[in-house]
Amino acid sequence: MVVDWNEDGLNDLIMLDHEGYLAFFQRRRVRDPGDEQHAAADKLQLLPGKRVFRGQQFNGKHQASNAPDGRLRLNTGSNGGSGRRKLCIVDWDGDGRRDILINSSNVNWLRNVSDDGTSWLFEDQGPLAERILAGHTTSPTTVDWDGDGRRELLVGAEDGRLYVRPRSP
Repeated sequence: MVVDWNEDGLNDLIMLDHEGYLAFFQRRRVRDPGDEQHAAADKLQLLPGKRVFRGQQFNGKHQASNAPDGRLRLNTGSNGGSGRRKLCIVDWDGDGRRDILINSSNVNWLRNVSDDGTSWLFEDQGPLAERILAGHTTSPTTVDWDGDGRRELLVGAEDGRLYVRPRSP
């Protein structure tokens, strides 16, 4: 997912690393030492991923677990059997913190419950709806369909359909 996570004006990358942990790949601007006067000469770098996301009572199958250090691991498979995770970053509850909507048999809401600017703690609030949309996985995203400033949930499912979950007033 491409998002300006640290709000420095540059797009960063939030994705699973090679072991299934959600990681923050920060983008930064590096000034060319030979051209200090021209910002156009700046180069962009994508830094190695950092495991700055934590989870409370959550594992890759949306079940309670206690990882020793709390790092948010969204995929525990190995040797090609890990499948995939699809996520959407949005302030779902309007509290000013970015949450994660993540694929499941419907869509689970990982609520951002705290952050200190260097690490973020998420708590699985469970599925946003009880209806099972997929036996394997969904593809969540959000869009403001009605123009009220609040984003509705749009879900792609394995049956080839798109499902919309309107927000209640």
